[in-house]
Amino acid sequence: MRDLFVLIATHGRTPLLGRTLGSLAACRRPEGYRGTIVIENGSRAGAEGLVAAADPGLRAEYLHAERPNKSAALNLGLERCPDAFVVFLDDDILLEPQVLEAYAAAREAHPGRHFFGGPCRADWEEEPPDWLKPLLPASARGWSIEDPGRPLTEVMFLGFNWAAEARDVLEAGGFDPQRGPGTPSMGQESDMMQRLVNRGWTGIYVPDALGHHHVPRDRCSPQWAIARSSRFGAALAHGCRLTGRPRWPRVAVYAAMQPALAIRRAMARRRGDRPAEVRAACLRNRRAAFIRETLRHPFAP
Repeated sequence: MRDLFVLIATHGRTPLLGRTLGSLAACRRPEGYRGTIVIENGSRAGAEGLVAAADPGLRAEYLHAERPNKSAALNLGLERCPDAFVVFLDDDILLEPQVLEAYAAAREAHPGRHFFGGPCRADWEEEPPDWLKPLLPASARGWSIEDPGRPLTEVMFLGFNWAAEARDVLEAGGFDPQRGPGTPSMGQESDMMQRLVNRGWTGIYVPDALGHHHVPRDRCSPQWAIARSSRFGAALAHGCRLTGRPRWPRVAVYAAMQPALAIRRAMARRRGDRPAEVRAACLRNRRAAFIRETLRHPFAP
């Protein structure tokens, strides 16, 4: 049985971290479980005390990364368990009791060049209207796939509920400190999974590794969806640049469509159609951000 560690990077969300540690303590722990490492990055906001008071069965360890950067925090955690199988969780997730067992069993069943991910359900403070849900990211609306036995050769898993061999992640270069919380970009976990895919690894979906992701009220609003779409567009352009996918044909198409999207948004606002207005704004912002990010690095591969 492989040694299994849980890594949780945290910053300024002590109450949510306490919920997560309590949920983790209620999970059944497989034979190979060795501990949970919590890495607080940036200012110290009480995580150390929560870790010290955690259920002894978690064998929880606290680390601190001076830099307020999630990628740097995760890399620090990986250095503590470089030869283990690691489950990556966020500090705002609740777990079903079988999650750790499910990941351990999946790893035993697929010992080769694989990484793993499970589904999630949204744990809303206030449920958004149905029309808004498709405009929210998967982390804020829930995610699963219908065919659990299908190996995945494209990035799909959510960064707050996945698992991989620490050695594989380290050999792929570790998490990129230029991406994710603490930077203007996003998606350091998706970036890592893409690099693993590029190196020949395959994703394995683990349906029993179910987590419930906390979604605060202010992340279920039309304003947040519009703002998030800009970050998504920039991250998409960054990902295309990293993987060598063509960017300039998209830029040409997106630029040509921007005036029509602006008109669509204005007409929806005039007739009082808020869903149509927000949909047009999200699409326009995402494409504008893709264009801006591409122009910032025009000669990159």
